[in-house]
Amino acid sequence: MDLVWRQLESPLAGSLALSALAAALPVAVLGALMAWRRWKSAPAVAVALVAALALCLGVWGAPPAVLGGALLHGALYGLLPIGVIVFAAVLLFNLVVDSGRFAQVKASLVALSPELPVQVLVVAYAFGALLEGAAGFGTPVAICAAILAGLGLPPVRAAVVALLANTAPVAYGGLGIPVLVGAQVGGVEVAPATAAVALLLPVLSLASPVAAVAAACGWRATLRAWPVVVPAALVYTGLQCATALLAGPALPNVVAGLGTFALLVAAARLRRAPGAAAMPAPLALLRSWGPFWLLTALVVLWGQKPVKAWLAGLARWTLEIPGLHQAVARPGGEVLKAVYEFAPLATPGTAILIAALLSLPLLGMAPAAAWATARRTARALVLPLLAVALMLAFAWVMNYGGPAATLGACLAATGGAYPWIAPVLGWIGVFLTGSDTSSNAIFGGMQSSAAGSLDLPPAFGIGANTAGGGVGKMISPQSIAIATGAVDAKGRDADILRATVGWSLGLLALVCAAAAALAALAAGITLLR
Repeated sequence: MDLVWRQLESPLAGSLALSALAAALPVAVLGALMAWRRWKSAPAVAVALVAALALCLGVWGAPPAVLGGALLHGALYGLLPIGVIVFAAVLLFNLVVDSGRFAQVKASLVALSPELPVQVLVVAYAFGALLEGAAGFGTPVAICAAILAGLGLPPVRAAVVALLANTAPVAYGGLGIPVLVGAQVGGVEVAPATAAVALLLPVLSLASPVAAVAAACGWRATLRAWPVVVPAALVYTGLQCATALLAGPALPNVVAGLGTFALLVAAARLRRAPGAAAMPAPLALLRSWGPFWLLTALVVLWGQKPVKAWLAGLARWTLEIPGLHQAVARPGGEVLKAVYEFAPLATPGTAILIAALLSLPLLGMAPAAAWATARRTARALVLPLLAVALMLAFAWVMNYGGPAATLGACLAATGGAYPWIAPVLGWIGVFLTGSDTSSNAIFGGMQSSAAGSLDLPPAFGIGANTAGGGVGKMISPQSIAIATGAVDAKGRDADILRATVGWSLGLLALVCAAAAALAALAAGITLLR
């Protein structure tokens, strides 16, 4: 008796086109519920998951044991380690806010420069990247849009600028969670997936500050501000790319954001006009910014291979998923492994939790107050973390149950057009779900499969999906809703969408061109393999 179930590439009448339409149905259900019906993530993903299970059973003929194992494996990975990272990052940020120190962070930003281009770069580009890297999940859009509105920008314009600036950082949001999920779902190592993203993002990292400043000030003011805009874009891009290639996906936004912030501070001091608002005292700046420096130092330490190996050796949980491990074969015959591993001490989430604890004396928070913040953070994240677990379970069901392989084969059938199409799929995924992590969870398997079928590194598919997804963030209904609420522009969602959609399509074209160029050179780039 054969204990390995082989996925069917074209289960509907032997037609790849019909089978791909069926495979896309759960994704269409998810998109319709979230983008059209405005459902919350958790119930929308739950319905899409039911649709995926029904299709896998009825059309692809997946064994129930395989689907049960896929549900378990995806949900476990969504909660541990992804859930730990999300909780720890949001907790650290909430501690800064609840301690009252975030007011000093904002005061330092406002006092830095009276020039609007500099303020936009500092708030939305540098500080926004830091927030995206540390917390993600809409935090930078909400905070930066509110600060920009407080600086005097009209509400809709403040929202548009914050959304435009929050483009290149999305790929490494929440300490690299989109890349980690994409690599896991796509069955590739984290290092080549990170390299693929790092080689595609420079076009966004260079273009998004220009777009943000132009949206805020107009093109003439942007051209006049080139001595600040160009160096900031170059420093951010260089630091983001170098950190990703050298240290992985956790810290590119944090390092690039802090480095660009330091550059802009120095430039603003040189251009500072007499009578400008005074900066907070050095001790106040240390206490308010200290948690972010601690976060950076500890995550860098945790990312060192000897440290990570030592911590993983102290505690590691390993489980071969029953009914799933080595029980499924791709249409081409490759038998899939399904081993869940979690090293609680080695996860970046542990580093962030330690940074949060060490920050308490700097923030002046008593343990009781910190505990109250932790409880409030946990309560607020129950539904978002449930949505993450369900999304990963959905992705695993699509991957192991057959639909992802069918969609991957359909993408591969596009041949030479695939590098141009791959970022568009990521763009659509983030538009529908509001999350690059979710887009990678849904499309990562089919993207890596399609890339591999075309003799491209599978990591290329993950990179293209991730980079394209970053451009879709600004037009996602969820992102627009967050920005609208932050600037108190109720009922102006359509205005914000109209103002951002042209920018989004233009930046997407740049990413598609970069993906086509990278595909042409991929055979000689060892970092991608």
